[in-house]
Amino acid sequence: MEKKETSFLGKITKSPFLVVLFLLVVGISVFVIFTLSRAVDNKIAELEAAKTTQEESVQESTTLETQPQNTLGIGAVKKYSEKIESVNAVKEANRIAVTVTFADEESLLQEHYAQNAFSVEVVPVFCFYINNGTQIQLPGELRLMSDGKSVVYYLSEINDLANVAAMTDNSTITLDNIMSNEFNIYLQHTTRDGVGRTILGTYAQNVERFEGLHSSTPFVTKEVSKDIRLIKSTVAEEFVWIDIYFKSEEEYNKYNSKLKNNFICFGLEHAGKLFKWDFIVTEYDNLYMLRCKFDTYSMAELLKEMEAENIDVKTLFEDYKISVWCSDYANETDLFCINDVIEVRQKLNKSTAGNN
Repeated sequence: MEKKETSFLGKITKSPFLVVLFLLVVGISVFVIFTLSRAVDNKIAELEAAKTTQEESVQESTTLETQPQNTLGIGAVKKYSEKIESVNAVKEANRIAVTVTFADEESLLQEHYAQNAFSVEVVPVFCFYINNGTQIQLPGELRLMSDGKSVVYYLSEINDLANVAAMTDNSTITLDNIMSNEFNIYLQHTTRDGVGRTILGTYAQNVERFEGLHSSTPFVTKEVSKDIRLIKSTVAEEFVWIDIYFKSEEEYNKYNSKLKNNFICFGLEHAGKLFKWDFIVTEYDNLYMLRCKFDTYSMAELLKEMEAENIDVKTLFEDYKISVWCSDYANETDLFCINDVIEVRQKLNKSTAGNN
């Protein structure tokens, strides 16, 4: 009796159709497995490449963050506090930033006359030295860092220095080269007159010693407005600065409308005639201070009106009686007189009214 083959393979071999179908299924299976295998390999390669790129990006970002950009060389810095650990200066987009790190938070606060971070009442004043020893003070700003022991002193307003340096030293001052000049950073208290200290610098003397040895005799001022707490001056043959410090923000705002609706001027008498001139003014809001400036360029124009010659800026403010007042066009307010009392504003107004 003939034995029947009942196995699956036996059935396939006896049927050509099944043979073709079997081979087709096997071929498709092999193709699918090959395709999936390549897709998995490609995906793994893609993920590895992305991981490498990400690691390189993180490494590059870390490198950029840890390497200071636009670092400024400021020479040999004298640290006037033993608690200062490091000093670093960089040029930012529109200002200079000097970062000072102290040993700890207590040291930082002590040097800034403060008990805590909320009671810091000092302004960093950048002091530069031009014209064979004239001290130029540029108030800046400060920011306490989150580590509690570092502070950044910022300087952005440098036009005052740039203008006078061009006149006295024939030099050009920019943010790129300003810190190559010898300087001090002085911490000036905002409300207590005479309270402050030099924290660091590259100049041969600190601010306290320089002012003790070289400071000029201040103007004699009379009939000073009750709203003013302090008047300081910087005097040279080419320019005069008169810094007017007001008692508080309220008084400061009273005389300062961002110079849109007000101006500060002075008047004097020469050869029996009265003359009036406007100051150029810079505002320093954090000190409640207005800096009134007069220089040789303005002096040349004033001398034409006075029909005079051989009078420099220094002589004008040291030898003449000068009245200073503020005007917002509608109202005029006397601020003080220099050297002696003189009523220029009142006499000019009477003369104008008489002409009308």
